[in-house]
Parts: sequence; C-alpha cells; structure tokens
Amino acid sequence: MNFDESSSKSRPPLEGGPTKFKRSAEFFGEGSGAECAGMTPPRNSQRANFDPPSRGGWKVAIALVAACATLLATPAFAAAAPKIDSGDTAWMLTSSALVLMMTIPGLALFYGGMVRKKNVLATLAQSFGATCIITVLWMIVGYTVSLTPNPDSATNQFIGGFNQFMLGNMGLNAVNPLAATIPESVYMFFQMTF
Repeated sequence: MNFDESSSKSRPPLEGGPTKFKRSAEFFGEGSGAECAGMTPPRNSQRANFDPPSRGGWKVAIALVAACATLLATPAFAAAAPKIDSGDTAWMLTSSALVLMMTIPGLALFYGGMVRKKNVLATLAQSFGATCIITVLWMIVGYTVSLTPNPDSATNQFIGGFNQFMLGNMGLNAVNPLAATIPESVYMFFQMTF
C-alpha cells in the first residue's frame, strides 16, 4: 500500500478534482505562488497592472506643509529663549547620581570580583582613586576642551575653547549652548560622570 492509497482510505478525496498534486500556478491561479516557490518567474504580461498613484495628494501635502511653515513663522509661535527648567535640572542630577553609583561601587566591585581574594581591596581602591583623578582632571581642563565652543570656527570642530579653564567663568545661572535648560555646573557634572 503506498501513501496515496492509505491517505485516500482515511479521508475522502478532494471535491472537484483528482487527489494528485498540481502545479501551484495552475492550482492557485496565474502568478500566485509559482514565482514565490522559485518555479518560474512571471512574465510581464502576467503581472498585475497597477495604476500609478494620483498626483493630487502631493498638491494637498505641499499646501499643508506651506500652511504649517507660515503658521510657525508668525510671532505667536516663535520659540522663546530657553531658560533654566527645574524639572530638567532635577532629572540631570538624578541621572548623574545613578551613573556615579554605577561607577564607584558598581565598577569597583566588578573589577574586585575578577581578581584573587587578597587583591580585592587594592582593586577597589584603584577604581576609587582613578575616579578621583579623572574628576579633578575633568574640572581643570577636560570640560573646557571638550564641551565649550571655541571662538575660532575652524578650530571648533577639533577642540573646544579654554574660557572655562579650571571652571573660572562658570556662574550660578550660566548655561552651555549644548544644554540650555540646565545650569552649566549640572551639565558639567553630568558629563563628568560619564
């Protein structure tokens, strides 16, 4: 008994045709599965003819964009100068504290777990010492070189200015152009933690 005979005994044959398989293009219709199964690619005459989309929709979209641009250009929608926001400041301080907790105990314990038992304390101390040294270097020269604008525009793409050397010109309400809604000291502290 072969497979066709055993399957025909357990269930009735398909209605309207023999039980043998047919080519998928004949069984499912023109171009519905033959090209997907890798049998024969469809000819150009077999492909469905789709109408190109109408161009009236583009005119409406352009008109809407132009209307939005004119609305945004009016003085009522003009953006006010950014000012220090207490919510942004609180979130940046929280984020900085989380990163600091990840660095000092987290990274120190991670490195401490990779050494022998007798070297754990020394590794923890090295991580803490490196954090202290990096903090001082960042406050002296790192912040000003990396995140303040250079007066010379050609040099600005490579190195920042030196107007915040040792954080000398940082005031209480000063802001960095890169983060205009938080105080510059908070921005400096957040970047230092990373």
